[in-house]
Amino acid sequence: MSEELKQAFAPSYKHLIYKDASELKLLESVLDEMRKTKLGRQLIADAEAYGTTVEMTSGMRAIGSFDEFTKKIRLNSSYGKDGLVGTLSHEMRHSQQFQKGLRFDALLDTPTSYIQNQTIIEADASVAATEVCYELATQGNSGPLEELRKKDAHIVNPFQNEAIQGNLANGGAHKAAFYGWYTDYFMRDAYETNYCKMYRQRYQDSTHEESDKKMTRTVPVRETIDLVCQYGGKPYLGKEADDFFASEEMHTVSYERFNMIYGRIWSDPDVDYKEGADAVMMKKFGLKQRPHYGYMPAKKPPELLGPVPTVESRQAEAAQKIAETKASKAETQTAKVVNKILETKTR
Repeated sequence: MSEELKQAFAPSYKHLIYKDASELKLLESVLDEMRKTKLGRQLIADAEAYGTTVEMTSGMRAIGSFDEFTKKIRLNSSYGKDGLVGTLSHEMRHSQQFQKGLRFDALLDTPTSYIQNQTIIEADASVAATEVCYELATQGNSGPLEELRKKDAHIVNPFQNEAIQGNLANGGAHKAAFYGWYTDYFMRDAYETNYCKMYRQRYQDSTHEESDKKMTRTVPVRETIDLVCQYGGKPYLGKEADDFFASEEMHTVSYERFNMIYGRIWSDPDVDYKEGADAVMMKKFGLKQRPHYGYMPAKKPPELLGPVPTVESRQAEAAQKIAETKASKAETQTAKVVNKILETKTR
């Protein structure tokens, strides 16, 4: 094959892994949609520069995943283009986050520190996916946004409501979507479970020096927020985020995970087990237990205030305003003429 033909058939993203032409076609269609948005183009460029691979995988339970150690994104091959646009945007946001130098260690970090910082990058990745899909919807392609809404309405709806009220450029839509992520206790419990799994894996592979320092490091949430929670190079979370993560609610884990974490410190010499699990966990990590997610309030996405404003709808709105303005001017002019005629007749 000539060099020209090789270039013609070369993937547009150089780190794609695929087994046949149909997978390549699907991956390219997803990338094409992302490239129609400003953030999508940046995510793709950053992931390519970072060396992040993207491959289709069958048999996944999740729609997608990103491995920060291998820099590999895996996408569920059973999903179509619309569903994968938001997923790839989410996973490429993770690639971008770790490219910036996140500090995470399930063994060394305290449970509170690791869990809070983990949820920050997950919420931010969901915000990024929503931004990409929302911009596509404003261009007339609502498919990716509606697919995302099916599973994340508690994130998408707040974003859309703030956007149509004029709070897209100032980061208000991103902020609303970020906090919407935390209303899903099922998802929060899933990442608490993930922490326990990651801790176990790290502990099994750790050295004596590392295990002696287990659960002692605190990475400030502000460090992670300032690093990743940005849109267009500007932060979308302010000082309210510090209060949010300092709140009692954000120092809770589910009943099951509370006891799993407590079991990890059973042999620690500085723990007085006569005080009881609740006192020990509060003293050591500032953690309280909450009920299983099934007993927590169900996520309730806010009602939509209106549809996504597309190019066509904005043009129609502008045309209507122009027509109304012209009609108003015509009425005013007619009134002036009539008044002038009446003034003439009364003289």
